[in-house]
Amino acid sequence: LANDVDLSVVARGTIGFSGAQLQNLLNIAAIEATKQREKKVGNKHMDFAKDRIIMGSERKSAIISPENKLSTAYHEGGHTIAAMYTPGAMPLHKVTVMPRGHALGVTVQLPEIDQVSVSKSEYLAMIDVCMGGRAAEELVYGIDKVTSGCTSDLQRATKVATAMVSEYGMSDKVGMISYDNDDKDKMSASLRQTIDSEVQEINAESNKRVMNLLREHRKELDRLANALVEYETLDKNEIERAVKGLPIKRDVFSK
Repeated sequence: LANDVDLSVVARGTIGFSGAQLQNLLNIAAIEATKQREKKVGNKHMDFAKDRIIMGSERKSAIISPENKLSTAYHEGGHTIAAMYTPGAMPLHKVTVMPRGHALGVTVQLPEIDQVSVSKSEYLAMIDVCMGGRAAEELVYGIDKVTSGCTSDLQRATKVATAMVSEYGMSDKVGMISYDNDDKDKMSASLRQTIDSEVQEINAESNKRVMNLLREHRKELDRLANALVEYETLDKNEIERAVKGLPIKRDVFSK
């Protein structure tokens, strides 16, 4: 391994990986290093392998119009700005507008340590980060131009909010109850309605918070979107430079 490989960072990004998946990660990284005619496996090769396993292969042949690329950059930028400035949000690792699988872009966050429990504020931060992409689209392009790319974000936000309300006792209106999936058929119609109402309120309040946050940091959002259009993938340090309007130091061949 090269000196720039930090195994603690690799471990944070591979939580839940099986032994076979870790072996596959090292094999993919070694093959990528060989393709680049390098003698040691470096951090960029480990990142390449991890991203390929988690997000799928890059779709470099995908034809994306400049308008759609900029829209994706704002969407992912919204997630990123929300993650940067929301207390309790998981630390950023990287953001990309390179298409992978069915996704046109991805914002990656990594925990600093293994999490054995999650607080209410941390769950709300998760929802805020989910809402960041849609909020950015609405802020920049208007409500009528919000895209279907927000679907998976809304699904995740709804899943988290539903668990908070129906399983974790984090709703004053629903109270200290916990229903798993097997118990939900036993709920009364009024209780299900109350849970749905609470979930909608949690998501709506999150959207308001994130819209206000993005308005406050609009210049940073614009800078980040423009940097994503130019460089396609930014790591944590590059994100921090981009939002400050500082030049990104990168070899011309690594764009």
